[in-house]
Amino acid sequence: MAKQRTDAWEAGLEPEQRDRVFERLLQPFDPEAIAKWTQEEYKCAKPSRTSLYRFRDRWKPEYAKRRNERVLMSCESVDHLIEQGGKISDATAAQARALSLDAAMRGDYEAGNRWMALAQRIAKENYDEAILQVRRDGEDRLRDGLKLAQTKFQRDTCELFLKWHADKRVAEIADGKGVGTDEKVEQLGKLMFGEDW
Repeated sequence: MAKQRTDAWEAGLEPEQRDRVFERLLQPFDPEAIAKWTQEEYKCAKPSRTSLYRFRDRWKPEYAKRRNERVLMSCESVDHLIEQGGKISDATAAQARALSLDAAMRGDYEAGNRWMALAQRIAKENYDEAILQVRRDGEDRLRDGLKLAQTKFQRDTCELFLKWHADKRVAEIADGKGVGTDEKVEQLGKLMFGEDW
């Protein structure tokens, strides 16, 4: 049977999961307890003491790089949120920056996720507000368009009435005795619209 590589336990771990293992290794630790926690938490092979130490040394530069990226992303996200939001006070913005920076520096994924969720929620509220405004504007334009169409229809109807009233054939149909309204409408329709009637 081939010997398993000492780093095989970490092969299926996501970078965030590796960060969590690394953070546990930064504090005073019992290698057996961390190996057991890693195996249970991430359903991987149980790491040996040596592989944990090697992992810690190997992941340290990557962890530092990722932490710096998180700090920058966190600060940029909050700054972008503040620029786009326009709904939060300067004090709230400063607090959001400080808490976001603190969470990123500590590598606190849960706090970072809460800040990202807050940013997304505020962005969604701003998006929803923008959609509502577009709908309001659309409804206003629709209402204005309907009013304009109604005014045009009324004007066109009056102009057509004057034009048709001058036509003796229309007057004969309208004044016809013994003819019902339905028949008058049919005759006027044929006269005014021809083949389109």
